[in-house]
Amino acid sequence: MTQHQHSHKTGESVMETGHYIDADGDHVELTAGQKFPSCPSSGQSTSWKHEH
Repeated sequence: MTQHQHSHKTGESVMETGHYIDADGDHVELTAGQKFPSCPSSGQSTSWKHEH
């Protein structure tokens, strides 16, 4: 199993389809080729990690 610990920022391209969690704990499902969104709660730029 591949472990992804990279942090991704709002506006970067999603490289791997999957579930992601942001710095505030919000969960989203993203598809490869999409852009990482702003925080769903605050609307501000945030960082995302692949959820395991």
